[in-house]
Amino acid sequence: MRPADSSANEFAVSDKRTIITAGYKVELDLTNQVLAVTAPIDRDLDLGYRGDSPRLTEAPLKATLDSTGRSKFLSASVLAQKAKIFDDGLYAAVEVAAQNGIGKHAGKASLLSSLGRALAAADPSLAHSAQQLLLGAASLGHVPVAGVSPNIELRVREAVETFLADELRSKPIGFYTWSEQLRNIFQQDRMLQGEIDADGIKVITNALLVDPAAKDAYESHLRLISRLTNPFVNSGLRTFFPPSVAHETNIVKQLYGDTPIPEDFVLADEMIRQIRAGELNLQPRADSGWYDYQTWSLEPLVIPEQMPEGKCLQLDDAYRKLLLDLFKGMLCLTRETHVKQLEVVLCGAAMRPQEEKVFIDISPGLSAEPLATHYLRRAAGYRYIHTVLEETFGAKALRSMYRLTETGPVATSLAEELARIETLFFGAHVKVSQELGLTPDTALGSDSSASDAADRFASWACDLKSDCDLSVDLRAMVPVFYDVERRKTKVWAFLGWTDRPIKISFLQPPAATVRNLDGTQPRPVPEIRWGALYEHLQYPVTAELYVDKVLDRDEFRGLCDSCVTSSEIVRRLGAGITQIKR
Repeated sequence: MRPADSSANEFAVSDKRTIITAGYKVELDLTNQVLAVTAPIDRDLDLGYRGDSPRLTEAPLKATLDSTGRSKFLSASVLAQKAKIFDDGLYAAVEVAAQNGIGKHAGKASLLSSLGRALAAADPSLAHSAQQLLLGAASLGHVPVAGVSPNIELRVREAVETFLADELRSKPIGFYTWSEQLRNIFQQDRMLQGEIDADGIKVITNALLVDPAAKDAYESHLRLISRLTNPFVNSGLRTFFPPSVAHETNIVKQLYGDTPIPEDFVLADEMIRQIRAGELNLQPRADSGWYDYQTWSLEPLVIPEQMPEGKCLQLDDAYRKLLLDLFKGMLCLTRETHVKQLEVVLCGAAMRPQEEKVFIDISPGLSAEPLATHYLRRAAGYRYIHTVLEETFGAKALRSMYRLTETGPVATSLAEELARIETLFFGAHVKVSQELGLTPDTALGSDSSASDAADRFASWACDLKSDCDLSVDLRAMVPVFYDVERRKTKVWAFLGWTDRPIKISFLQPPAATVRNLDGTQPRPVPEIRWGALYEHLQYPVTAELYVDKVLDRDEFRGLCDSCVTSSEIVRRLGAGITQIKR
């Protein structure tokens, strides 16, 4: 008995998969195919303590992904890493452009300079809160303002010192530590999220009414940041640049706005519970910003059975848990990108003789994790933010903007990179949909054709080692809310990556037709042996815990590097081992 190798010359279209191997052409009808995805327990994985259950050796953490592309099967974590690096660089570039002005957008520096002059001339007895806020923010942003008297300047310095003493508000974290300019923008805008009293609001309103250019610039910037992140926590001028809402902070406020937070409360788990129960709807609304679109793209990781690909899959509990870990890790990384703006609430073989039986071994044909809807929604988010930036700055200006990195701008324009990454995620959707036997959804897709997008994705996935974005360290912590009673900040911490084995097999194999290459029926007809796909996935390790101090990226990574395991990191940060989320 001799098996026929099925690894060569394979291609797929919607509902079909064709394998040409060693003299045979095998056509698979994927219409009724159902794949089982399981995650066997890795003996090196620490499951933690749960009652009297045994504890296994804790799996080692990796600071960065392995992007050598040793496997042909792509972990969704690799695409998550690519998205995170791009998103940080895009947001950083937009922050600089929005500060300095470009194209149709006047810029915050110009706005603060003109409004600052008007406020400097106002009566301090009426305008003091507005003066301290706007002039203090201007000084933090290194925006020159003429006509500020020594008396007003003294009060402004005192207000700035008070603001800087509150590290939860003023300490730059995330990509804002890349440069002095980004640090300044972070502190400038965070100070502008402070409250203004009624008299100060009147003074600012009057200043905007007599300066149409400043009024237009102010409204333009509010529109930009509400779409770049999300709608604001409050409307009006009670805060000059209000923070943005998010599903996670709304949950905390609704549950524990003015009541003690239970010791065992885990916000990420509560989000998952509400999504599963249908209590939390992540579908973007008409006024949603990019953060809502990004959060919505993670929903398929929580309720995969409700997605179009759900009918093609049966997932075991262990793999579902891995998807929840991916949800938590990606939500943590996404929130860190928007950290300045988001609210931090205070809470085949050849023919053989007749007697020799021939087998063809066929395993599931997947090039990436079967998360087709997740990939599609990511593509839709990039289409949305591309439109927002074109409307804000103009198409010509967007072609002159460049994504930022810690070492400087990249060589490709932001407009071109946005098109590329949208195509990458759309291509992942197309490729995986076809491999599952689904028709790709092109309604939210890319300008590129489905086949072109799938080809571009496949080409990128075959050469991961050449993508420098995939080797970047993402470890970080990001604040979610401040617990007034405990006087501690609840943070989401991204601790690194670990490997988990998965197995993908046929719960219901596809219908198969085997022919010779000339189209004739073989004699004898080879028997198909349905095999399984065994892979190791890279998955994030996160923790939700209380800390006394929020660490920036360098501080947090230094602590992680001094520890061997995730439990040691969490212990060092003052939390119990039961709070590790893996």
